[in-house]
Amino acid sequence: MLLRFVRGRPVSQVTEDFLAWARERLAAEGKTALPPVWDNAAWHVGKRARSRIKAHDRRAKAEGGVRSPDKTG
Repeated sequence: MLLRFVRGRPVSQVTEDFLAWARERLAAEGKTALPPVWDNAAWHVGKRARSRIKAHDRRAKAEGGVRSPDKTG
């Protein structure tokens, strides 16, 4: 389990940075998926986050890498 604690307002960029960090860490461990479990906060389910996750997952599927197999990907 990887947890994130943020000082201040956790906006979309902070979420994207966390996901990138988590994917790198999991890839180093040989994992291929990052199934996030999170609430419906605007920065988790917003258009920006959903589109970035989908784009990343398309690249990961084509090139190899850690995907985020959830309802947005």
